[in-house]
Amino acid sequence: LGHVGLVGALMKSGWMSGAANYLAPVGRLALTNYVGQTLFSVLFFYGFGLGFFGYFERYQLIWVFLAVVVFQIITSRFWLRRFRMGPLEWLWRSMIYGSRQPLLRERSL
Repeated sequence: LGHVGLVGALMKSGWMSGAANYLAPVGRLALTNYVGQTLFSVLFFYGFGLGFFGYFERYQLIWVFLAVVVFQIITSRFWLRRFRMGPLEWLWRSMIYGSRQPLLRERSL
């Protein structure tokens, strides 16, 4: 909770306002990114995947974490240029509303 409070205070102070522009697309694809992180972690760390569980030291895991975050920032921004929402968000909304929701952004001429 302390880390969350610190980030919240820094965002409110305006010191990290530029970071919000990069993190907002990741938040819009929260469900897709969460499931993606889970699948990556299972395939990367567990024995039926690459089996790296216990292989890295804790300080090395920071680099794995940063690589995943940077990957999500880049792919989320790229995805939202073409689509309105993430694929799992689209599936969720389509199931909730009982009809297929628009996924593609309308192209302006």
